[in-house]
Amino acid sequence: MSFVSLRQAAFTFGRQRSIGARLRLPIRTVQSRQLSSHNVLDTLEERGLLHQVTAPNSLRTHLNDPQSPRSIYVGVDPSADSLHVGNLLPLLAALHFVRHGHKAVILIGGATGSIGDPSGRSTERQSLSIEALNHNVNRITQQVQQFFQKAREYGNTHHLKDLSDKSLEDRISVVNNATWYEGVGILDFLREVGKHARITSMLARDSVKSRLQPDKDGHRQDGLSFTEFSYQLLQAYDFSVLHRQPWGCTVQLGGSDQMGNIMAGVDLIRRQKALTTSESEVNIEEDDIAKDQQLPAYGLTLPLLTTASGAKFGKSAGNAVWLDVEKCSHYDFFQYFYRARDDEVGLYLKTLTLLPLEKVQSILNAHDQDKSKRLAQRALAEHLTELIRGSKALQDAQVATKVLFETELSGLTTEMVCNAFANDERLKTIKSEEVMGIDLSRLLSQIGLIKTRSEAKRAIANGGVYINNIPIRDQSQTLSPSDCIQGTNIVILRFGRTQHAILQIVD
Repeated sequence: MSFVSLRQAAFTFGRQRSIGARLRLPIRTVQSRQLSSHNVLDTLEERGLLHQVTAPNSLRTHLNDPQSPRSIYVGVDPSADSLHVGNLLPLLAALHFVRHGHKAVILIGGATGSIGDPSGRSTERQSLSIEALNHNVNRITQQVQQFFQKAREYGNTHHLKDLSDKSLEDRISVVNNATWYEGVGILDFLREVGKHARITSMLARDSVKSRLQPDKDGHRQDGLSFTEFSYQLLQAYDFSVLHRQPWGCTVQLGGSDQMGNIMAGVDLIRRQKALTTSESEVNIEEDDIAKDQQLPAYGLTLPLLTTASGAKFGKSAGNAVWLDVEKCSHYDFFQYFYRARDDEVGLYLKTLTLLPLEKVQSILNAHDQDKSKRLAQRALAEHLTELIRGSKALQDAQVATKVLFETELSGLTTEMVCNAFANDERLKTIKSEEVMGIDLSRLLSQIGLIKTRSEAKRAIANGGVYINNIPIRDQSQTLSPSDCIQGTNIVILRFGRTQHAILQIVD
């Protein structure tokens, strides 16, 4: 039975076609009321998910009324065909808002993605073809939907009532901004948006200033194209559209480099409202974000997710941990976080999981008793894999970890192993007569685990070859049915620490 009601519509932006979608998810009200008594800003701050907030006291009051839930929005840039771990913080922050009784709109940049956000970049993005952009939009739309579906499943499994009731089925929406750019000409845009923009403010944005100044070595940069310069107006227009009904968004969430673009939207909304009220036009600059004035719209930015060494997660950093299973297997996803350093695992448990902070502290206390057991890393990997990939993916990752590293292999079945290594080139189906009774050194070279038979013999003699993760030193060793993991037709061959062949032996 599906708990997702998805409405998709085709539309045209220029000559491109994309798909917009609305996602509806169930959530229970009992726990939601309990969480609503604790302001969502407190939750985000306690979890290390706050960087900058516009008018914090005013925003807190704005979010405090349990009888008047607010709508927030998060933008997602479709510059690739998969989200990565660096994209998780805004989605998780949106999830925290929903758990506190608010509504969330996830905006996929099907129109703005054809330009690309210059924030945080030193060079202009390569333009995507229409086909590539549409492909990315569709894939990322699916991933965003799956993120909230998996979060709901996680909530059911772990008895988080605020993530499992049908009363909130309309509180999460996924939309595509190409829907409202269709038919908007340049003159229309300048009349509705451009006349409210002030060049002084636009030039003061960090995303612009950083490109107009010399680089850190004093060299002149290529500057900023008019297309990139105008991006902040497009994002401002998105906020102004979502500020209207039926969405009624009053808060935008973004990464730490997004405050300039967010303030452009807040300023545009304020100026547009000034035209229809007696309120005078007031331009809001980035220096004003701490002023506690009542605003028609607010901005909130999240810290940049980095490793302990300060490296950020992302495509340009070259260390993206993809959410798409085709780009990053369940095992690799699990292992990435299982290998987290001791000085970063605590932060990841707070920011990336839904574990109560008391539980996080309990895990860290136990971890400190014997760090070699990696209890905190295991908790992080297990809970995050289940939250993002699902319980079945977690089981596959755990099976793969056991197969590749552990000597105690009882409890495994052939089906479990084959599922864990589906589409993995290390899993090889091979006939019994091709392996049983054959010299191990010959077999290792035949299956390509070691290049030559002589090299295989040396590796065996040096204790570098393993059967089912147990070292073998007998150069005359041959495989026999007794080498299969008990209850399976699986044999694990390993060379060194990282080179594996999982043999499924068939008649």
